[in-house]
Amino acid sequence: MRPCVDTMKVYAEVDPIGDEEKLARELRLLKSFDGLDLPDCPLGMPSMLPLAISARLRYAEDYSGRLIINQRLADVNELYVRSLVLTSHVLSLDIAFTVGDAPKFGNAVNQLNSESALRIAKEYKANSRVGLFLSLRYPREKIIERMRAGADFFLAMRVRNASDLEGLEVSKIIPYVIIATEKNKGIMDRIKQPAVTMDHLKDHIYELEGVGIRSVLLSCPGDWESLKNALNFVGRKPDLRF
Repeated sequence: MRPCVDTMKVYAEVDPIGDEEKLARELRLLKSFDGLDLPDCPLGMPSMLPLAISARLRYAEDYSGRLIINQRLADVNELYVRSLVLTSHVLSLDIAFTVGDAPKFGNAVNQLNSESALRIAKEYKANSRVGLFLSLRYPREKIIERMRAGADFFLAMRVRNASDLEGLEVSKIIPYVIIATEKNKGIMDRIKQPAVTMDHLKDHIYELEGVGIRSVLLSCPGDWESLKNALNFVGRKPDLRF
């Protein structure tokens, strides 16, 4: 008997585009998901800041779902991280730390790595959950070592199938599920990440749920209009109020 996708938390990755009108439309389309993930200057390029989008969602859009903000550490110092933790408590945000790509403008700060930022955040004992990124391209021993850092959750990249997660603490893992469409074919060719098509999305999520995964993060780079339709493909009905 197949697991029920209705028990799975399905999150969506927001494209932090700078156009106000497009951002408003994107947020409306994605509000039906159980939660949203907000990237921080992807590829080191300027973009709308996750904190600004989060504040808009909480106050202007009255969004009560889970919000995970990604924080690049290449750009900030310890004072900023401490202030971010305090702010995340006010806005009910979870934080995922990553060093990130080199900034395309200016110089990197590089004062903290992900583990040190995690330790600082944990000092505050706030209600916010604090996570790290986890790439399955690394050797298994490195992956297990990273998972011992004490994070509340891990955003896992390069998960090809359920067998990749064998032997890991899956209760803390939120795999990225990248969706390939005709519109984003050029982007997918460049990033060279494991991806699934819409037709195979539901089966892929069933497979992950079958090994104990309880949350997935859907991403459709360059084609956020298709992301809303993903709810239909996993057997969930979008909230038509939005």
